[in-house]
Amino acid sequence: TDKGMTYFKKCIYLKQLKTLNLSNNCIGDKGMELLIACNFLKDLYSLYLYDNNISDLGIDFIGKCTYFKNLTLLGISNNKASKEK
Repeated sequence: TDKGMTYFKKCIYLKQLKTLNLSNNCIGDKGMELLIACNFLKDLYSLYLYDNNISDLGIDFIGKCTYFKNLTLLGISNNKASKEK
């Protein structure tokens, strides 16, 4: 949930994380906003966000994130985002 993402954001022990699977956690757009504020995830290569009630707004947060430069795999299917923008 987005409340859980608040705690996740404060966890500095995840600095060397390469893959993150947050699928099926209902983080929603607020959770996405909190996730992109986690600048310690700059070395992340894979991010799985399936089934999280994320809309186009939440997906836009990922696109605007400046430190996800190493991200090569993004799993976002089964969310509320539209198929086309």
